[in-house]
Amino acid sequence: MMRRVKPRAKKTSSQESAQRQRDKVRQKRQEHVQRLQEARDDALRRQQVAGREVDAIQAKIDELIPATFDGLPNQTELERELAGVPRNASGMSRSRRPRTRRQAIRERVNTRPRVREPIKRRGRRSVYKDQKKTYRPKHREPTPKKDIQSLPARAEAYDIPAPKPTVEPTQKSQEEKITPKTQRRERLKQKRLQQQRTLRERKTIRHPVKASGLCTRELKIPPFVGYDDYEYTLARPIVTLHVIESLGLGGSQVMMAELVNGLKTYFSQNGKHIFAALQKQGYDRKMYASYNVRPEIVPQESLAKYCKRNNVDIVVHHRVSLSNDVSSYLPKNVAYVLINHTVHSMYKLKSFNSCDVYVSVCEYLDRQGRWPGHAHATRRLAILNGIENNHLDDIEAYNVSGKFVTGRCHRLVPGKFRLDSLGWLQNTAAKHVKGLTHYLLGNSSKARVKARGLDCIRYMGQITQRERKMSIIKALDMYFYDTTQNEGASIAILEALACGVPVLCKKLGGCPELVKTGVNGYVEKDRDGFLKRMKSLSDDKKALQKLKASTLEDFNNRLHVKHTACKYMQLFEAVLRDRKAVDI
Repeated sequence: MMRRVKPRAKKTSSQESAQRQRDKVRQKRQEHVQRLQEARDDALRRQQVAGREVDAIQAKIDELIPATFDGLPNQTELERELAGVPRNASGMSRSRRPRTRRQAIRERVNTRPRVREPIKRRGRRSVYKDQKKTYRPKHREPTPKKDIQSLPARAEAYDIPAPKPTVEPTQKSQEEKITPKTQRRERLKQKRLQQQRTLRERKTIRHPVKASGLCTRELKIPPFVGYDDYEYTLARPIVTLHVIESLGLGGSQVMMAELVNGLKTYFSQNGKHIFAALQKQGYDRKMYASYNVRPEIVPQESLAKYCKRNNVDIVVHHRVSLSNDVSSYLPKNVAYVLINHTVHSMYKLKSFNSCDVYVSVCEYLDRQGRWPGHAHATRRLAILNGIENNHLDDIEAYNVSGKFVTGRCHRLVPGKFRLDSLGWLQNTAAKHVKGLTHYLLGNSSKARVKARGLDCIRYMGQITQRERKMSIIKALDMYFYDTTQNEGASIAILEALACGVPVLCKKLGGCPELVKTGVNGYVEKDRDGFLKRMKSLSDDKKALQKLKASTLEDFNNRLHVKHTACKYMQLFEAVLRDRKAVDI
């Protein structure tokens, strides 16, 4: 009678997946064991090759030296000396030193190849699953390798011909490697090294006049006189070179263009003023052309040749955050004047240790500057920025909408602009100020998106054309300058004041030096103060017109570029008179 076999039940999907997982784990373990076996075989193969090389050396020694000689070490000790095995104090080599059983076990454990993964490590101690006792390795000096090429130095003492070192077939002699291409590479390499050495020498060399302590002496500058009372006293016109690192659309670049334009307009007979950049890059030619300047590109390595070719008397360096000292590139008879425009990277001011004069564009920057300690106090001064407004009479005001119009025009960066200010104008200020409209000039994708859902906000984008920008600012009733960090003399505030537009600002940086409360605007602590002033001026149109008139009058008497340029001309005369660089 045949026994009936019960059919096997079919595996479910979960059982099949579990079986596949176990197969994968088993396959990985097999592959790991195979890799470890291959590593062990390679180690044994290398050990056999090294043993054959040592046996060949031993056979050569046996042919040349008998078993024992009078006055010479025996064959075994000679072999060990040739192989570089050190001796102990008793004269016996370390490899033949008697060991205890514990030392032999430790050596055997530490020298065998480790093919097992340790469970945990504590310092130099390793614990394995199948190891009952844990051994702490003892520090031993490594034994030098038995290399054939290390034998000749020792074999010469016994007049043994040294074996020739084996040369791999891939290695070639130095003569075979020299080709015209390699020679050209070597020449270019030496040329680059020479250029680097020359640049390092230029950076370390200082002017003999400046190194003698010129900036440590007192600079006699007479009190500044007004534009109407100033008279030029030097025998010949002076030549100034105004340099800056970049030609981007920043406040420092605009202020530099305004100053050079003012010097050319009001003091063209008394000197020549050049506008230059130290780095070659693209820039907006139309924007600089509107300021009547044409930038030149003068790398700092070429400053000395440029100054000699154009007979430059003074180099005026307009400092931005990435500026560095360029006094080492100037001839010794050229004065070096530094003008600090920014509050960023103030620690770099200490590196400008060879300037004739250190100028700040406002009192705040002069107080906060980390100036060189050896500079005399009379060589540090503040000259407030100024801009031109004579061209504004020919510009018509932009056709704006709203009963009370505010606006702002500057870079929309985190320190000067907060996105929540637009929401505050819509949700808070517009409820108390009837007919409020705010014009925003600047480049910000977030502000553009935010302004789409706000009725009182008009986003105009970035405007680089000087005439169009000033026409919009000229149509404003109040300039809303809500910032959050300190800065110098803001070009944005100066442009608003030049158009006769009062400014609302906070007491940050150099803003209080430009804006005087009740004269050309108001300096408030927070937005509540802004709202109070905006509401009062929107209700009283006569007070607003009176404030606009006093704003324009104060600008013409104090912040016009002709007053700033006049102070710089008096400073240039004092610097050249102190250096005795021109005939007075």
